[in-house]
Formats: sequence, structure tokens, C-alpha cells
Amino acid sequence: MIGATKEEVGTDVSSTTRASAWLSRKTVEIAPALAKVQLVRHWSGLRIMTPDGHPVYAQSPDHPGIFIASCHSGVTLAAVHAKELADQVASGTLPETYEPFHHRRFDVQTAC
Repeated sequence: MIGATKEEVGTDVSSTTRASAWLSRKTVEIAPALAKVQLVRHWSGLRIMTPDGHPVYAQSPDHPGIFIASCHSGVTLAAVHAKELADQVASGTLPETYEPFHHRRFDVQTAC
């Protein structure tokens, strides 16, 4: 499996030959031997991206024990999610250090 692209496409999940070609070129730059292999398939999907690019971590105020964990790259943050965040969720609360990642940071009414 190779790569990812970042395109502003709304909710369109169709894959494009442009993206596939770009990924193929980048792949051959990194691993020239792969120029000889055949592309079997490509697919696409949507990734969550907050306006500031940072994850959202919060607990529901109305339903204690329900947590929100939303980020664009679960792979790069997997260690945090698997250990630190999981431990916090298991304890039933998020520490104050998670406050900057709360979704209320996007509430324009609060920010003004």
C-alpha cells in the first residue's frame, strides 16, 4: 500500500488518475525497483481534517463515559491513542492537558 494525497474535494470519494499518477511517480522516486511492478488497484476515501489540523479529544458533557477522538492520521498518533488516551478514557476522564484539543476551540461564539 502506498501513499496518500490531500485534495479539497468535499464529499467526493472517487479516485483520480491524477492522484494515482502522482503517487506512482513519488513511489518510483523512493523505490526505483517498483517501476517494474503493475498497479493492481487504487481507491480513495475521506480523512477527517480539522481547520487547524490538530486532533479533537473530548468527553461528552451530556453522556459521561462517551469520548470523542477525531484526527486525520490515526497512524502517526497511534502510540498516543493506544496508551495515553486509552488510559485516560479507561479512567473516565481526560486531564486538563487535553483541553487545547477540545472541539469548543472552533466555537466562534465562544472565541469572540
